[in-house]
Amino acid sequence: MSDASSGSSKSLLRSFDTAGQVTVRLSVSSPDIDVTTWDRPVTEVEIVPRRSDKATADAIDAVSVMCSPSTDGFHVAVEQQRRNMSFGFRGPSLNIRVRCPEGTAIELNGSSSDIFCHGTLRSLKSRTASGDVTADHVTGHVSSDAASGDIKVKSCGSLSAKLASGDVDAARVDGTIEVTTVSGDILVRSWSGNAARLQAVSGDVTLRIEQGRRVHFDVSSISGSTRSSLDPLGTPSDGAPASGDVADIWIRTVSGDVSIERADRATAGR
Repeated sequence: MSDASSGSSKSLLRSFDTAGQVTVRLSVSSPDIDVTTWDRPVTEVEIVPRRSDKATADAIDAVSVMCSPSTDGFHVAVEQQRRNMSFGFRGPSLNIRVRCPEGTAIELNGSSSDIFCHGTLRSLKSRTASGDVTADHVTGHVSSDAASGDIKVKSCGSLSAKLASGDVDAARVDGTIEVTTVSGDILVRSWSGNAARLQAVSGDVTLRIEQGRRVHFDVSSISGSTRSSLDPLGTPSDGAPASGDVADIWIRTVSGDVSIERADRATAGR
């Protein structure tokens, strides 16, 4: 383990050998979080000041970073202690950077933190009062629970989200989808799962289904329009086979428009 300094405010760097399955749990107040995966069996956590002042220095001192073995690998815990401490009129400004092995699971519990994930994760779970979630590739489940915040994912195994205010934009989802938002749009550019349950109050819902999937849908909107470019159960008119698994789709909106389409082969997953 090592410490580093940055100007008059000290940054904090912790490095752990983590050969095996890794889970990183972050319990923080307001720092933004950058996660990058690499092909090394090492997990690094760096707390970086974005301003040189006492409030930021005190906030960094209040962060605990620990690593403990698990039955199949390691758990790395990043926790911001003394959350109720007073920093005066001007709060701290800092950033958390995590570099971890490919296939790591990330869990975030924060009040107002944005998280940006680059590379390939095993799973991603976020629970915040306000904060955006951005991720490249997640082989397993993406879960987000926030009062306000957007979700943008390039690809994931499955997706669930509960948002009061926020948009969802998923380029590709291979499994189940369950999303509820009050004021926000839901866009899934390519879906190949078996069950999708989408609900919005004042947002539009667009679901683009992988080529060849048969579908059964139950869709309604109180004051918005509903449109589908394919037939229920994938009759030959939309290019789907006459047999095979049936995808079950349930969508409800109050004032948002609903569109169900076939995914474009050229752009799906981008």
